[in-house]
Amino acid sequence: MLAACLLVPAQGQQPARPAVVTPEPQTATLPAADRYADRQKGVRAMADGIFSAAARFFLDYRSATAGREPDLADATVLLVKAYLLQNQVAEAETALNYQQKHSQGGADPYYSDALVYWRGAVQLAQGHFEQATVTVTPLLEPLRTQEFRRQALELLADAYAKLGRWQQAQSVLKQLLAEFPKSTNVVRAKLALVKAYLSEGQTHLAEESLDLLEQDSMMPTREVLELYRVMIFLNKKELDKATDLYRKIDGLRPSKPNEDWWMAASQLVDQLIPAGRHQDALTILPQVAKLATTDKTRIQAELQQAECLMELGNIQAAVDVVERFRTEHSGALEAVPVQLRLAELLRQQGQAAVAAGYLEEIAKNQAVSQELRYRAGFARGWCYADVGAHAEAMNAFAAAAALGQTEPQQAEAMLLAGDAAFRMQNYAKAATYYQAVAEKYKETPFAENGRFRQAQTRARSKLYGPAAEAFQAFIEEFPQSARLTEARLERGIALRLSGQNELAMQELEQLADTRAADPLAPRALLEGHQAAVAAGQSDRAIALLSKLLENHPDSDLFAQALYQRASSLFLADRNEAAVADARRLVESFPLLPLSADALMWLGDHYANIGEAAHSESAFLRLVTSQPKSHLAPAALYEAAMSAYHREDLNKALPLLKQFMTDYARADTDIVARAEMLYGDLLAQKGEYAEAITHFSRTQELMGSQELGLAAQGRLGEMHFSLWGGGEDTESLKTAASLFNEILNQESLSASLREKTLYRRAKVYEKLGRVESAIKDYMDIVYSYDQSLKAGNVRDWYYFARAGYDAARLFLQNGQERLAARTYERLAASGIPTAAEARQRAADIRTTFKLDN
Repeated sequence: MLAACLLVPAQGQQPARPAVVTPEPQTATLPAADRYADRQKGVRAMADGIFSAAARFFLDYRSATAGREPDLADATVLLVKAYLLQNQVAEAETALNYQQKHSQGGADPYYSDALVYWRGAVQLAQGHFEQATVTVTPLLEPLRTQEFRRQALELLADAYAKLGRWQQAQSVLKQLLAEFPKSTNVVRAKLALVKAYLSEGQTHLAEESLDLLEQDSMMPTREVLELYRVMIFLNKKELDKATDLYRKIDGLRPSKPNEDWWMAASQLVDQLIPAGRHQDALTILPQVAKLATTDKTRIQAELQQAECLMELGNIQAAVDVVERFRTEHSGALEAVPVQLRLAELLRQQGQAAVAAGYLEEIAKNQAVSQELRYRAGFARGWCYADVGAHAEAMNAFAAAAALGQTEPQQAEAMLLAGDAAFRMQNYAKAATYYQAVAEKYKETPFAENGRFRQAQTRARSKLYGPAAEAFQAFIEEFPQSARLTEARLERGIALRLSGQNELAMQELEQLADTRAADPLAPRALLEGHQAAVAAGQSDRAIALLSKLLENHPDSDLFAQALYQRASSLFLADRNEAAVADARRLVESFPLLPLSADALMWLGDHYANIGEAAHSESAFLRLVTSQPKSHLAPAALYEAAMSAYHREDLNKALPLLKQFMTDYARADTDIVARAEMLYGDLLAQKGEYAEAITHFSRTQELMGSQELGLAAQGRLGEMHFSLWGGGEDTESLKTAASLFNEILNQESLSASLREKTLYRRAKVYEKLGRVESAIKDYMDIVYSYDQSLKAGNVRDWYYFARAGYDAARLFLQNGQERLAARTYERLAASGIPTAAEARQRAADIRTTFKLDN
């Protein structure tokens, strides 16, 4: 069949629309340029191909017309063109309707005809072909505008082609060429006439027209002429010539759907297949599918590919046979065995989804024997399982079970339905299927698997009590099973997870003792250890691990058991034995992640008992042996911290530099702590400016968290320390500002608040703000007193320092009575320096002769 749209290049499956040009309206009706700037902008945008912008300008132009004609009609025509060029058909129709509603009348003939034409153009684009012909036919009358008469003829040719009315298409095309031989669309019109001739079988006329067109000075491109020549050869049944010519121009084929190219290629295939040239046809058919402009023609091409593959002995040929029987011979039972076999072959070829469709047709066909229906349903279940469609697989296997004629058939299908439900994590459904297999089909070979999987599924659902019961049922029903040890182990685990720890310990230890040579015995002991831990029986937990380590030194679980025993021994404060296990683990399995944990334990243990050298050695060994461990950054930090506390700055500094090089992207918390330590180290060395960099990094990382605020406090200290005396107090002011920001935080620990207040008071002293300093000192003193009265005993360090400093300032200011009272308040608190404070208060009262 020839293309339905003659004058418009194919646009995939988009509706046809006429070629859009933008002729200038008659001079007499042109609006003044200075009054309609938006119109001129829109015209320029159209010329530049920016159609969306053009539409917006034309909308503004339309608003400016206020319904006056012919300006409104002019704006409407321009707007419709802009919309159609963007394939915005609905918007174009709305614009025309707006014209009808708001026009004040009086449009001249040019615009009257223009509006008629563009109404027809919109109808054509909407697919209303018959309506479009009725709309534009009046434009062919002698007195109508020539420009729209020509465009009406083009539109009619397109519409008649879409309607398959080829004689009328030929008639209007001839009229178009006779009346408008110089039209810009004349070449397209001549090609359209060739198509119309070919469609009517008028090959001689088509060939003559093409020959004339080839001699025309306005001839189309060479590949277009050759493409039409291919169709002429095909009409003349000259297949070899058509094939050779098509191959010559094949490289110029478009990559998108195209009506002309699809027509030539599909007609060529239609002649190659009957000629037995299936390989040639198969080469072209993928192109036909890509060039097709409708779903129907694309599907036809795909089916023809299947036909050719069948003829060439490919499995796809079987697909074509099945399709043909399904569409042309529905209900033909003799096709069922072939269809079933082909579906099995399709599954082997990885086309499970296609196969499943064929199999479903058989399984649901009650005219087919039940045996074949069962086979089809069972195979269909496997098709879905192959592609991971577990819900469909479950339903297919369940349906197959109902079709089975023997208990083994029914049991196997139901077991597979359970497997599919399990894979989709529908454990409740899976358990139901498995239980049915175990209890309804006890005499089949599938009952054993059914019971075991039922128990496993209950465990996966965290229904550990029912799981233990199901495993016990398995043990009793299948005492000779090869999976008996596994069932006993799983039952013990289920008992543990259900909270029956004592029973679990007994079961698991007994299993390990009675089946000591079984590979699962070590696992039983490890699980028994966990049950003992959950029951709070640490000694028994350690004993079970010891049994594993002593009786199964070659087990894959040996390292895990050694690790667990070391952990349990540390928790039980049996440190000497714990250290021995941890060292053994590290020496025997140095690269296991478990050994990294053990080294951390060792480092912490030695740090706790004051053996800093051993602690640092353990931490650094972790960093050296497993530098990529998630624990390595923390270990390196701990080693540096230990060296710092030992005041071995020469060791701590290189370790911190290594941290910043190797673990700058570690977890935020550990990086922040390392930066803080680095700052403290530099501060201790008197390198305050350098320390600021690291404290700032900690503050940046931790924000308003306690560590971030502590770092901000350190920053204040650094700025305080950088003050060199004199009148330049900028560093002191910066320190005060930092302390103020900390104290403004809503959630601040009492200790950090005290420390920050004390620091700020010291800054205020240096700034000469004595009253502010006294206020901060006394704030600390009063807060401590309040805590004591509330029964909260706190560290007295800043309380004492603040009190002594406040008393000192009172004395300097001549406020001897306040100084004495402050010392007396310190004395009354009972802190270790209370006696000294009491004596100072007495000395002040004696010296200055103060009464109470």
